[in-house]
Amino acid sequence: GGTRGECTLGGASRRTCGCLRRAGRRRASAGGSTGRAFHAGYFTSPVMQAGQSMELAVILKNYSDEKAEEVPVKFFLNGQQKALSSASIEANSKLEIKLSFTPSDTGFQNGYVSITDYPVVFDDNYFISFELAAKAPLLHLYGDTASRFISGVYAGEPYFDVHSIKSVQTDFSSLPN
Repeated sequence: GGTRGECTLGGASRRTCGCLRRAGRRRASAGGSTGRAFHAGYFTSPVMQAGQSMELAVILKNYSDEKAEEVPVKFFLNGQQKALSSASIEANSKLEIKLSFTPSDTGFQNGYVSITDYPVVFDDNYFISFELAAKAPLLHLYGDTASRFISGVYAGEPYFDVHSIKSVQTDFSSLPN
C-alpha cells in the first residue's frame, strides 16, 4: 500500500493534499509501461464539517499503452466504504474523478482510496488522515468600529466561532494557534 500522512489543513481548495501518498509508480522494462496508479488528490472545499457532504478529487494515471476500462475506485473512511466509482482512463493519460461522501463524526478521520490493478496489487491503497473540528475559530480584527457585515455573515453559522477584537487592543501572544 501507500504511506500514511497527517493532514490538518482543513481542505485546501484546488491544492494537492500532501496527506495522500502512494507507494510509487511502476514502470515496465523494455519498451513500455504498465499499470494504473494514484497520482494526486485534494479536497474541493476549504471548509469541511461533520454531517456535511464533502468531495475528494483524485487523479489517476494510466501508465499503460492501452486504455484502462472501468477501473473500480473505492473510498473507505473509518472502516466503512463511503464512495464507489469507476474510471476509464486513456492510454498514458491522467483522469480526475470526484468521490462524494459525508463524514458523520468530528475528530481525526482515517481512510483510503482503493483501485483494482490486477495483477500488481501492492500499491492499490492510498491512505489519508485529516481532522474535522467541531467548530472553526474565526478572528475578526477591526479598526475603530466592528463591521456589522462580518458578524452578519456568520451569525447563522454555528460552525464558526467568531471573536471580534479591536486591532490595537489585540495581544497576539495570547491567541491560540
